[in-house]
Amino acid sequence: MNLDPALIRPTQGHLPNAFTFDGRTLLETAYDLFTLSKKPVAIKRDDIKKHLKDSEIPTVAVALRPPKNTVWYARDNRRLFIFQMLRLKSVPCIEDKWKGNYDYKLKHFDTIIPKEQRHYHSSDVSKFRNDFKQHLVKKANESGDMLYIPRETVGYVIGNEGLTIKRKKWEYNVAIKIPRRPKQVENFDLVPMYIEDRDNGVGKKKGGREGCINHLKKMVNNHLKLNGKDPLF
Repeated sequence: MNLDPALIRPTQGHLPNAFTFDGRTLLETAYDLFTLSKKPVAIKRDDIKKHLKDSEIPTVAVALRPPKNTVWYARDNRRLFIFQMLRLKSVPCIEDKWKGNYDYKLKHFDTIIPKEQRHYHSSDVSKFRNDFKQHLVKKANESGDMLYIPRETVGYVIGNEGLTIKRKKWEYNVAIKIPRRPKQVENFDLVPMYIEDRDNGVGKKKGGREGCINHLKKMVNNHLKLNGKDPLF
């Protein structure tokens, strides 16, 4: 069966920062799932342009809490945490029987946690999402040919609103592409862009790809500031 992660409740108020079986951090695993660049938690390697299939998302064991049996609770809390951060709308789940360990975890939900672990509340999911955004921006900077921009700025930066980059890209002599994202992560806050140098000799080429990326960053920051939000770059 498939469930919306937003409708599943965790059974732990704190989480280890890494998965036990492979040692990868939650941040690294979230990045692998988001970009489909590796195989995190039984996810097959795939191309970012191809839709992510349900069979390629790791399952979450869930159980209904008696006696009402109306709310789903997760046994796999780290997976649920990542899915909620990525705003996935549907993930495959396996129904589990309500056991004593569920009650034990809920009883100690808000106990004091070790420093190497993180809290699991809605505010912590939001904080992890912000950390993940910065991680994406850092990875994009390392690649040198891509950029992640906030979804809310897409219309202004590359659409038909405002001074879009369409009016400037010929000056930099670049090609700009926005790949189709996997269906499961299409609701995430950031949208990827690929900027490539063109070799046709057309245009003034003011700094090429690097100059265009810097120009895009300024446009994004200006749009965010105008709407009372902190700059991303």
